[in-house]
Amino acid sequence: MEVNLISSNDNPQGTIFSVRAGNACRHAPAMSCEGREQAARPQQDDLAKAAKEAKEYLENHRVMQFVQTLLQTLIPFSYMSRHFINGYGPNEKHAPVPANLLEEEKKEQNPCAAPSQPKATAAPTRGSEGTSTMCRCDIKQNSKVTRARNCEKDIPLAAGHSNSVIKDLSNPDYVLKKFDRSEARIYDEICHARDDPIKSFISHYGGIVEADGASAAETSKRFMRIGNLLKGMDNPTIMDCKLGCRSFSEKEVTDAKPRADLYEKLLKLNPDLLTEDERKLGAIAKHKYMAMRDALSSTSTLGFRIDGICSYGGQHADTHTELQHLCEEHDIVPMLMRVLPPRICSFCKNSASQQLERTKDLIRKLEELCTALQASQFFQSHEFVGASLLFVVDNERAHVHLIDLPKTEPVPEGIQIDHCSPWMPGNHEDGVLRGVESLLNLWKKALAELEAST
Repeated sequence: MEVNLISSNDNPQGTIFSVRAGNACRHAPAMSCEGREQAARPQQDDLAKAAKEAKEYLENHRVMQFVQTLLQTLIPFSYMSRHFINGYGPNEKHAPVPANLLEEEKKEQNPCAAPSQPKATAAPTRGSEGTSTMCRCDIKQNSKVTRARNCEKDIPLAAGHSNSVIKDLSNPDYVLKKFDRSEARIYDEICHARDDPIKSFISHYGGIVEADGASAAETSKRFMRIGNLLKGMDNPTIMDCKLGCRSFSEKEVTDAKPRADLYEKLLKLNPDLLTEDERKLGAIAKHKYMAMRDALSSTSTLGFRIDGICSYGGQHADTHTELQHLCEEHDIVPMLMRVLPPRICSFCKNSASQQLERTKDLIRKLEELCTALQASQFFQSHEFVGASLLFVVDNERAHVHLIDLPKTEPVPEGIQIDHCSPWMPGNHEDGVLRGVESLLNLWKKALAELEAST
């Protein structure tokens, strides 16, 4: 029971208020509600003052920043992200919400609405839109694959066509890439080249795989089995750098077939590069587009360009706004550093140390690649047009691989190239070694910047 004294104005100070109920008796100082509020106010002021002092202490001593950094260091981001996406990992598929829960949610949002009638749905078929089943096809040698367009996050691609690589579900050591006769021949030659140092930088080749029922002429159902370069990496970031002073082959220089799609691309890239005749035709040759693309990037000046950057969660660097016009070294170095592990905060030594160590790893790998290319008989006898250097980096490891070899061809007999000299029609120079050396120099500048900032 609670008894409140409404007013105590007529009572002398120190009056005792007594309440008796049967044999029970209780006493308390007489105090009105107003007096009680006045007595409580000093206590509230003390609490506010203590809270303010505690806040100032935490801010001045950076306690909360320390705790946050400690948690982010001990707990991987992939686990922390689950708290924001209903317990799912960044690459996991969300389970569908049961129909009865959806119906209940609609009723709660609009209780006056009439209950909706269930709609008749056709049974899901293979390849139909809107189904959650993965598109699979059986491959000879008891292999099953999932098409990249339905599992794009499983195989992150920094650049190129998103459906060109599919996942080999039967063997995580490999991925399956769309068959290209020239590229398959190059992989096979490198695989059988004895003691050639270039082999350590090129994905292992596992031969050609054919879909059931595919004939020898059906190249769309044939795949090259190549090593999975992301296996063993923990949520890596990847970067695709197109190597060389040109991205077109000698044969493509004489191909004058007009293409409307490349006209639209160049129109977006730089409309001033189009002639009046090309504008009237609404099409340009492939060589025109590729030559202009090379000239507007660092391909023509440094022997490489950044074609794409992608985190394991699928976040891409924007090609049009961030990558397409990179030419100067002072712009390229910060972009290269985006492949490094993220720096959590300015004073976190652990993340800064990771960036330094991974940068040193990449420099060492690029130095080894330069040495391997100069000693490789295969490299000296082939032009590597359109080849890329793939950087794969996580918190603990960093690797560099040579990829994309469909335009790699033997140098014609009687011609020698050094992979550094400028290209002229007919000399078959590709500038690949020059591009690797440029990357090495820029990563050394990145290391100097990181050391200066720590």
